[in-house]
Amino acid sequence: MKTTLIGLALLASLIGGIIIYPFHQNLRGQALAHFQGQGEAIAAHLHSQIRGMQDLAVQVTSRTQARALLMRYNQGELDRDSARAALNDILSDVPRRSAQVLGVWRFDARGRPLAGIGLALPPQLSQAPRATQGPQLLGFRPEQGPLQVLVDAPIQDREQNRVGNDLVLFSGQGLEEGLRQALQDLPQGQLRLLHGTTALFDLGASPQAPDGLHSTRFAIGDNGLSLHVGIPEGQLYRLANRQSWRLGLLLLALVALGGTATHLLGRRFARTLNGEMQLRQQREQDLLASEQRFRALVQSSSLAMLVMDDSAVGHIGLVNHRFSELFGYPASQIRTLDDWWQQAYPDADKRRQVQGRWHEALQRLDQLAAGDDPRTTPIISKAQCADGSKRIVELSMSRQHGFSLLVFNDLTQERQLQKQLQLAASVFSHASEGIVITDPDARILDVNQAFCRITGYQRSDVIGENPRLLKSGRHDPLFYKAMWADLLELGHWTGEIWNRRKSGEIFVELLSISAVYDHEQQLHHYVGLFSDVTQAREHQDKLERIAHYDALTGLPNRTLLADRMQQAMLQTQRRNDLLAVVFLDLDGFKEINDQHGHEAGDELLITLSRRLHDAVREGDSLARLGGDEFVALLIDIHGKRDVEPLLDRLLAAAAQPVHLGRKILQVSASLGVSFYPQGQPVSAEQLLKQADSAMYLAKQSGKNRYRLFDAERDRHLQGRHEPLSRIHQALKQRELLLHYQPKVNLYTGKVLGVEALLRWQHPQRGLLLPDAFLAIAREQPLAIDIDLWVMRTALAQLALWHQAGLRLRLSVNVGAQLLQQDDFVHRVANLLQEAGIVGRWLEIEIEEGLALEDIHQAARLIEQCRAIDVGFALDDFGTGYSSLTYLKRLSADTLKIDQGFVRDMLDDPDALSVLEGVLGLASAFGREAVAEGAETQAHCSMLLRLDCELAQGHGISRPLPAEQLADWVKAWRPNPEWRDIRPVNRLNQPLLAAAIRHRAWVRQVQDYIASGGKPPSLHAQDCPFQEWVERDGREHFSALDSFQATQASHHQLHDLGQQICQLASIGQRQQAEDLLPQLKHSRDQLLTQLEQLIQATH
Repeated sequence: MKTTLIGLALLASLIGGIIIYPFHQNLRGQALAHFQGQGEAIAAHLHSQIRGMQDLAVQVTSRTQARALLMRYNQGELDRDSARAALNDILSDVPRRSAQVLGVWRFDARGRPLAGIGLALPPQLSQAPRATQGPQLLGFRPEQGPLQVLVDAPIQDREQNRVGNDLVLFSGQGLEEGLRQALQDLPQGQLRLLHGTTALFDLGASPQAPDGLHSTRFAIGDNGLSLHVGIPEGQLYRLANRQSWRLGLLLLALVALGGTATHLLGRRFARTLNGEMQLRQQREQDLLASEQRFRALVQSSSLAMLVMDDSAVGHIGLVNHRFSELFGYPASQIRTLDDWWQQAYPDADKRRQVQGRWHEALQRLDQLAAGDDPRTTPIISKAQCADGSKRIVELSMSRQHGFSLLVFNDLTQERQLQKQLQLAASVFSHASEGIVITDPDARILDVNQAFCRITGYQRSDVIGENPRLLKSGRHDPLFYKAMWADLLELGHWTGEIWNRRKSGEIFVELLSISAVYDHEQQLHHYVGLFSDVTQAREHQDKLERIAHYDALTGLPNRTLLADRMQQAMLQTQRRNDLLAVVFLDLDGFKEINDQHGHEAGDELLITLSRRLHDAVREGDSLARLGGDEFVALLIDIHGKRDVEPLLDRLLAAAAQPVHLGRKILQVSASLGVSFYPQGQPVSAEQLLKQADSAMYLAKQSGKNRYRLFDAERDRHLQGRHEPLSRIHQALKQRELLLHYQPKVNLYTGKVLGVEALLRWQHPQRGLLLPDAFLAIAREQPLAIDIDLWVMRTALAQLALWHQAGLRLRLSVNVGAQLLQQDDFVHRVANLLQEAGIVGRWLEIEIEEGLALEDIHQAARLIEQCRAIDVGFALDDFGTGYSSLTYLKRLSADTLKIDQGFVRDMLDDPDALSVLEGVLGLASAFGREAVAEGAETQAHCSMLLRLDCELAQGHGISRPLPAEQLADWVKAWRPNPEWRDIRPVNRLNQPLLAAAIRHRAWVRQVQDYIASGGKPPSLHAQDCPFQEWVERDGREHFSALDSFQATQASHHQLHDLGQQICQLASIGQRQQAEDLLPQLKHSRDQLLTQLEQLIQATH
């Protein structure tokens, strides 16, 4: 019996070993695989959270404004305190944008901490080596408190060179919560988060568990971060050991007890199997719960993900919500990886290219050693969404136990932002306008190169300063108050503002300021954009002066007089007193011009205008109408007798002798006076006519006296203007006729056309110019008949010339009355048809001032005339002060430069400047420029030097009767010397102006010696030519010996002029006059050297 039992026991052991061992090993393998899958899922979730922190850190480093400030600090353009203050302001909004961010520290290129906000910088990190290529993870856990994660992100310039680093501190609370939740699936387990060998987070069982700890390491990205998941081996294999022991005991009992206990053992075995089934079901439920948690993690991820089942190659087991949201493909369309390739890359060539890169990444993954990061190298490509749009995505895959996780990171917005930042940086750097950026407190954060060029300040001078450092002092506090009111209320302000350069020079800028708000509608900064419009403003002021002031005397002209008369009439009505309008005409001025020449006449007018101006009171006005005609406006007159002393002073001032060198010239004046208000309504023009009539009566009465206008007497007075009925009669009786003045090309000698000019062959008074009779008809319907007669007659004559082979173009002046007719263009077309002339041979001239009165009407007429091929010219251009906008809208073919500028350009530098400006405008807008008033050969030569070839005037030909024109054209030859004249380049044009200015300056010195008054500016340093020498002359001419000699002559001329004026001021006039020949010689020497400079740099 004993032997039998021993045999049975051995038999039971043998059978148990054969049956139990494989069963036990299988159960251990299943437990280990389940544990491995849990660890991989936890690691993937941690990697997703860490990647989000790194992406946010990169966004912080990419902020252009902060990066620019850092670069300027590295280059020494900013001091440390200014850079720290500016950077702290910029970085302060980072924690507000993300609750994860606890602090940000910025380091310079040498790794030194520069600025920071949030928590204090840990001491052990202040000297740590900085990341150079990409964001680097530095784990950090304080001695007390929750887990924190530190990311070191390099800051790079456009060439990808490191210029600094940002350390961004993140809260690790989310990581801790995720790990604690994951530990619930690991009874008695342990989770350790390490950075290198430093433990950041330790949760669960002690490493010295009684039965040992089974631990597995999972790498999280490539930042040295790893997750160690541990579980006691007893707990890991608890179920496998329990089931194996139970099965062994069961088999042993079965053999030992034999068949007798079979029934009982069967029942016991059934209960055991039932328990095992329940355990298996529990394990399956645990696995299902774990899978559900994994799916929940994938679905809640901010990254698009696909889960690919390794059991079926290419099969997609899970498509998360972010994937469908990002690309628009529902899960039903992405069942396999091939579905994704087909949908995202419909172009076969592109698909093969991307798949090739993907397979290369998979091959590198297969070659990785055990323990390496089981992820592919990311590939970046443009994937097509369901709606046809494209997105830039970064695709990577990590292999886990039993499945692969495909992660899609959308880079579209990041790349677009990079492009926008690059574009903005390019515009900022290369804009020709100055740009300044300030914070909400108006501290300057950044300026561009144009700002430095315009203001003279370097970046380091202004960063951190207030823009008020540019303040010129020309604007009162109300100006700035209104500016800030617009900025705060409207968010923008635009206007002109005077500022001061670093050199102290005042300049005017056209400035536009805009307030910039962030996504929370909080004021973030201000941007100012400005351009230096000083030269344009000076040119505008010069044009305004030319338009409103007489070029010779500097007195107001007819245009400004009309404006002042309107103001004076309104003021008189309010004050209930009188306004006296005095029309003054010099007696004997024509004789002086004829006997002594125009230069002496001009000097006489300059001297008398100054004396007459001194004779009127402060508040009164004196204007020059032209020639020897002046008008004075005397305000605050209480009775007509009160004006008599003022009139006597004007007569006395005009009658004083004028000394011109050794000559003594003397004239007198005849005055006519009208008053406002009168018994009947009267206009400003009528007041002038009444004063003119009274002046004419004064001349008839013997000159050198005044007469007050008498309405009763005026009815019987024959004025200088013919009555309207007489002009109408002249039109009917064919007393009106036309003369034609040629327009030529001075350089080629070609006759381009003629201008038709109206004349009246008066039976008693002879040949009259339009000024003698047209003024009275200008505002009357008769003007329409006259203009139509001129156009019809001129076109008929043009047809005769064409028939004779003389192909010329005709210019005809048209007045306001005819232009305002609705059928004007129709009438012109009919006249062309009547004469048999095509439109291109006709050019209509209208005065610039007339065009500006109704810009819309003028532009419309020009376009309508173009439709019938008729050209348009703006006559007297420069007198109406056209803006660039008006000139652009008035698309006239030709600009006819007013003859006043052309006539005075040889003596008046301002007239020359305006002429240069008009020629520049004509060139810029592609218009043809014709100079009127080329009265002498010298005028023509100067026009050619200014590159103005088209001209008309007495220096070419006086207006001719029609029958003489053909012979003149045949005989006309330009001056041979003109062929050798080359235009002076713009660089040398200031030299031309300097020559004219110093000729005028010497005349002013002579005038001061002869008649006293105020001397001209005497010091060379105050001369505009000296300013040009310092600004541009040295830069372009300093290498020339003649330039140094010219400077010396310039100073010598001014020193001599100063000596002469000092002698005159102390009464030694004779000694001063004795030096005048030397002064003229010095002037001629300077003029010669200026010409040599022009020729040397031609």
